[in-house]
Amino acid sequence: MAKLTGKQVGYTLVCLLAINGLPAQVLAVEAPPSLEAVMEAGSTGLNLDSEENIIRWRSEAQVGFLDSRGKTESRTLNGRLRVQAETIDWRNDTRANFLHTQTDDATTQESLALSHQTDYQWTHQFYSLAFAGYSFDRFKTFRHEYDVVGGLGYRIFRDADREWDLEVGAGIKYTERNPEPQEKDWSPLGRLASKFRQELSDDLEFQQEISFNRSQEVENLNIMNSFAVKANEHLAVSLSYEWRRTEDLDASEAVYDHITTLNLIYRWHP
Repeated sequence: MAKLTGKQVGYTLVCLLAINGLPAQVLAVEAPPSLEAVMEAGSTGLNLDSEENIIRWRSEAQVGFLDSRGKTESRTLNGRLRVQAETIDWRNDTRANFLHTQTDDATTQESLALSHQTDYQWTHQFYSLAFAGYSFDRFKTFRHEYDVVGGLGYRIFRDADREWDLEVGAGIKYTERNPEPQEKDWSPLGRLASKFRQELSDDLEFQQEISFNRSQEVENLNIMNSFAVKANEHLAVSLSYEWRRTEDLDASEAVYDHITTLNLIYRWHP
């Protein structure tokens, strides 16, 4: 038996009802669309691969080790981890850094820094930001520091080979001093930052990051310059120099750190 289409069934009903004296224009019924038509319309109406839904991931891990032996024995281990996720409007940047130095079986330097920043892009150049950071230094005046900042960012330029962002923000800072008794203080915080990246060639990349934080208790200035030489898509070698200045504003004393590292980098893009 031949199958009748939905439209043929509708026409048959109209004809039968018209024969019985009812107006055909009142009773004309459009046949419901087929399941195939509904699925086709739905697939074109919802695009899961649209630019708004695509998340671009970038991740890298660094590790470096130095073993020095002579009159004294010294071992230094440092590492960095960075995970970035970006959509058309949002950016997320999570970082973790650690440094550990042991001299003659005694720990002489131990520090850890964690941070996360979320950006929302309003225009091609302006964006708002929320930043949270934690730092620990076993041998500094301020053993623990917690920062929470909200602010604005301005993108000077960004293309495939280079990018430069400037940021300003305000928030609060919590500090815990190292000597006993461990004084704990809350204070307002101001923050400035600059992030610059330039690909000098296909295999050589330069990065510079500057951050300046000031509260009622402490002032921090960090400047880091690094060069990375790419071996392939995933592996690279990085040479970086970091200059840190930490000032205790109550005591008017400043401590300077100069850190040079040679690290192996592994990058992956899920």
